[in-house]
Amino acid sequence: MRTAAIIEAWLQELSDSDLDAVLRDWQVPQDTATLAAAAKWMNEPAALDRMLSRTTATDLAALTSGDGTPALAARGLHPDDALRARIPASLELHAPDASEQREDTSPAVDAAAMSVMRLSGAVSSMADQPVRLSGRGIPLAAELRFRSSELGIEIAEWERLLAAALHYRFIAPLDRELCASDTGVAWLDLAPQQRWEALRELFLAELSLSERAFLDQGTPSVEQTLPLADAATLEQFRALLERATLLGLALDGRITAVSPEQIAQHIPAPIDYVYLQPDQTLVAPGPLSHSAARDIAEMAVSEARGMASTWRLTPASLHSAMARGSTAEELLERLHRLSQTGVPQPVEYLLRDAERRFGAVQVTEGETATVRTDGDTAKRLLVDRALTAIELRVPTGRAIEEGVLHSASSSDVVLDKLVEERYPALLVDAEGAPVVSERRIATVSGRAPLSNLTERLRGLGVEVSSMQPDWLQAQLIAAVKSKMPVRVTVASGTQVQHATLVPLSVSNGRLRGRDLERDLERTLPLRAIVEVAGLQNA
Repeated sequence: MRTAAIIEAWLQELSDSDLDAVLRDWQVPQDTATLAAAAKWMNEPAALDRMLSRTTATDLAALTSGDGTPALAARGLHPDDALRARIPASLELHAPDASEQREDTSPAVDAAAMSVMRLSGAVSSMADQPVRLSGRGIPLAAELRFRSSELGIEIAEWERLLAAALHYRFIAPLDRELCASDTGVAWLDLAPQQRWEALRELFLAELSLSERAFLDQGTPSVEQTLPLADAATLEQFRALLERATLLGLALDGRITAVSPEQIAQHIPAPIDYVYLQPDQTLVAPGPLSHSAARDIAEMAVSEARGMASTWRLTPASLHSAMARGSTAEELLERLHRLSQTGVPQPVEYLLRDAERRFGAVQVTEGETATVRTDGDTAKRLLVDRALTAIELRVPTGRAIEEGVLHSASSSDVVLDKLVEERYPALLVDAEGAPVVSERRIATVSGRAPLSNLTERLRGLGVEVSSMQPDWLQAQLIAAVKSKMPVRVTVASGTQVQHATLVPLSVSNGRLRGRDLERDLERTLPLRAIVEVAGLQNA
């Protein structure tokens, strides 16, 4: 007979990681005070029904016949009369036929290889040039069109890749842009098969126990795999299956049996060369090594990414490289090193012309822009109808021959418009030195191995004495705002006590909180707290 006491004893015996997995799968409330309370909650009829709704047809069939499975045991579900009574007798259970499972792994390898290359392309694109966001924090429409075209996919598919890259923190928001993260750059440094393997490990590590059982035994029909699921649960598992399939980690509803070695055989080894064409394009016939891609990205713009990639040298991209200190000779030397076809004469002409015109039109950075050039160019700028939007004018007291123009628009807007109209515009500071856009990489923190709830129930806290003097107060103030419980260890003389509190306020060196175990309000001096567990991002 399943009782709360039996469940609590089982929870006590679990390792910390297994306990964490069970608590997540059962969706135990975050404000649960003790393991006993967790066990009582897991024995409630509503919690049992919720778990059965996330149980596969294969495991439900085992329960109705009085058998267990490893997946059921890991989730704390064991066949007994009370549990079987919760499964409708009229339910027809058809476990997936193992003979129907695909033996040919080629489609799975194809899908996995394509997925890892597309995700790599999306992350490397943002490493080279962050995605600009609107005021609402979503990518601009122009960004959606360009980035999806760059990968040769539909906008909707690119948005799904974007969601995956955000989920695994390969990219992160920084100011009003989406940038590659330090985690994403480290991932790009891996060989393609290692990227896929790392992606698979990340995906599997965050699966709940019921999600893993679903993908281990599933079919493309979520309704058939989870016959007791309600509409919300079905939608959740459809989204899981879609994400797994997008990343090439699942096919036909099941986790694939693809190995890194198969990925390595399917994806050509990274190369460090390109074919430089007379039309100023650089064509990479295979996936570029990350270092070669970085060399190219510093002087060319991407037009297509994937198994093969195409880049183009433009006056603007060459001026950007020159602003970083490269000379035409140095860029020529780099191209000779990378190109298997030498440097065609038109490319050399482009480089020489770019060097000659470099800095011919200077835009001083600021909320409003000042443009400096020669008198003839200034006259052309004033009459160019394509520049009407930035409203260039000659400042009061200046002559057009001086080559100084002003715009009420910001320097960024003016620079973008001039470059768009193929003027050799360069952003400079107040002293006239080129302003170089540094590569923007977002820093993301590592994921906590255990949830705050598990840490608190296990008492896996942080020793206050090992932290800075003001650390505890700052952490508890944050806990007050989040209204999430913490478990504190309090030392008073020779006595040590533990308490699980919902922090209410921190002031005058004292913590006031509601004790969840005793259901009363307590006030504790901060100096008496020697350990605290369950903090958010401690």
